[in-house]
Amino acid sequence: MTTTSSRIRGSLYGVAVVDALGGPVEFCQRGSFPPVTDFRYNSNFGLSAGTWTDDTSMTLCLAQSLVDTNGEFNVLDQVKKYVKWWDEGYMSATGTCFDIGNTTRQALATWKRCIKDGESSEKEVSHCQKIINKSLGRAIFCGNGSLMRTAPIPLIYHNSPSLAQHYALLASTPTHPHPTCLSACQLYTHLITHILSLQHPNPNSDKSTLWTTLQNFPSTKPDTDNPSTHPSLLSALFTPHPTLTTFQQKPSTEIKSSGYVIYTLEAALWAFFTTETFKEGALKVVNLGNDADTVGAVYGGLAGAWYGIDNIPEEWLDGLQAKNIVDDVVEGVVALVEKGVYEGPKTYQFQAYLTYPYRFPKIHLIPAWIRPITPRSSIPLSHHVIHPSLLPANPPKTPDFPLPLPSHPHALHKSRSKLPIKTTNTSKPIPHSPIPIPSKHLHNFLFGTRYFHSGGD
Repeated sequence: MTTTSSRIRGSLYGVAVVDALGGPVEFCQRGSFPPVTDFRYNSNFGLSAGTWTDDTSMTLCLAQSLVDTNGEFNVLDQVKKYVKWWDEGYMSATGTCFDIGNTTRQALATWKRCIKDGESSEKEVSHCQKIINKSLGRAIFCGNGSLMRTAPIPLIYHNSPSLAQHYALLASTPTHPHPTCLSACQLYTHLITHILSLQHPNPNSDKSTLWTTLQNFPSTKPDTDNPSTHPSLLSALFTPHPTLTTFQQKPSTEIKSSGYVIYTLEAALWAFFTTETFKEGALKVVNLGNDADTVGAVYGGLAGAWYGIDNIPEEWLDGLQAKNIVDDVVEGVVALVEKGVYEGPKTYQFQAYLTYPYRFPKIHLIPAWIRPITPRSSIPLSHHVIHPSLLPANPPKTPDFPLPLPSHPHALHKSRSKLPIKTTNTSKPIPHSPIPIPSKHLHNFLFGTRYFHSGGD
């Protein structure tokens, strides 16, 4: 029998362990390197074997923030810890920030300009978030940088699933506000909260019940009430696999392990559902290459919660660099959960809409209980929750036709360039057309013919 504390420790150590396994083959094309079987030297950044990267650092920052605030969710405190990691190497295995994704870096740079050293007002925080929503709330910024750090949310708030969903969304918005990123974080949270709620926790249990839980999540189900509606990206990913068996039969050649959040989540779930031990899945996922450290960290958080700390190879736990940092945070999380945390209100019902009235899509999060009028022709993505200070003052105006979401952002890739992000856009707004635009022209319609992606994280 695997206890809750074992699952919490397994999840957080799982993030660090598989992150450290995947770090050395990050950026490497699948099959271009000797298969990973254990920790190895990371030549990308000159790191000793067993050194974890930015995925674990940001996970520990979020976890420590929740511990320091005694479970009282504080976005500003989390952001300050992320900035401290970026500037000073806080929660880093080496004492420096040697690896950061472009989207995360761009968001943290915005936060640094907006917030002050002391306490920032709610107005300042809201203003900064609106800037980030506008600059990073587009499909080309759907990296995995918020998904990779999400694990502490379901671990700490698993006794209150609705609150966990609320915080999973809110924890993503400071760096990755696009609805696709929010939905991915919420699905990941949903799976881990379900694992921790199992009445008969056994790592050898059949995973089909967890697959059913995934299929029943709102973002992964097709809209049967309105079949003509373009399916969400998560729905398009999982609908072709009504049973776990069909998903398990998906060949590795169809699994992309890039920094795109949907592909990252798919690769981590594929490795988890097609293996029977933590070690087997960990090696399977990192040997996919590409964004191996982040895909590995996402797998590790989920698999560690399922198998528990006792099923993670002891030599991997002992081989972690700066293990004392991970130890302190993990024990703080366990202690916080054991004493109980603030559960908050039970009902947060918000409807998220993505509309395209101008060249760049804008995210509008409208509370259903405050503003019950549904904007005509908007595309409801899923029920989300968000702090009222981040909501728009007035409902958005929308075009006269529902514009389908892109099936996936083109030219997504992992990039760690220190150079500023460049884009080529025009300021002329797009006229409202009554004719749906073909998907092959969708990105030109939304973003212009030239753009540069900001990277996986």
